[in-house]
Amino acid sequence: MSKNEKILLVLFLVIVIFFLFLFINSKVKVLPEAGNSLKQEESEVKEPKSNVSVAEYIKQIKELFWEYEEILSNDEVTPVSLEQVENIKSRVMALNVPLTYKALHLDLVLSIDSLATYVSSQDQSAKADAIQAVQRLKTQYNWLNK
Repeated sequence: MSKNEKILLVLFLVIVIFFLFLFINSKVKVLPEAGNSLKQEESEVKEPKSNVSVAEYIKQIKELFWEYEEILSNDEVTPVSLEQVENIKSRVMALNVPLTYKALHLDLVLSIDSLATYVSSQDQSAKADAIQAVQRLKTQYNWLNK
């Protein structure tokens, strides 16, 4: 091996070691920052900023629930229109929901979707699902009863 080849080989090894050193050190610096941002995101999830009054939500959701229940129960007398269902769904979806009532809200929206399925396809099982969901909600949240 010539002297020039030896110098090039040593230079190549120095460059490889240098880049390896940079690579290792850059990983060490990035990981703590990523960990801190994850902790920051978790704290944001645990501490949501909600200006929703629980009492106001209960008042609004009761009115909408009772209106929905009436539409559901009067289907035999006055057929439900998809427009009625979408109207009530959009009003429910527009509400700001306190954390303690997220499950209630989700179940009510799913029940309304079941009724929409019934109206659009005349699927009796979808209507039965909607009725069951209403009964479950009334059992779980007794303040929804009239």
